[in-house]
Amino acid sequence: DDEYIFEDYLVNVTPWDQRFMESLDLSSLIEMTKASNYLNIPNLLDLCCRSIAKQMTGLKTDELRKKFNLTN
Repeated sequence: DDEYIFEDYLVNVTPWDQRFMESLDLSSLIEMTKASNYLNIPNLLDLCCRSIAKQMTGLKTDELRKKFNLTN
């Protein structure tokens, strides 16, 4: 019986879910986000978006541009 890391109205995140999302590289995570949106899987989409947001937290503008390959 896995304990939930957090619970809300959309998704319950288990430690396994958290480890899996952290094991993905950014490119794979973005592709999974697109697929979950296209296939209309809201729980997975929410989990993917949370994981991307977590990777963005604390980064400065230049670091974000570099990480996500964004032009100025």
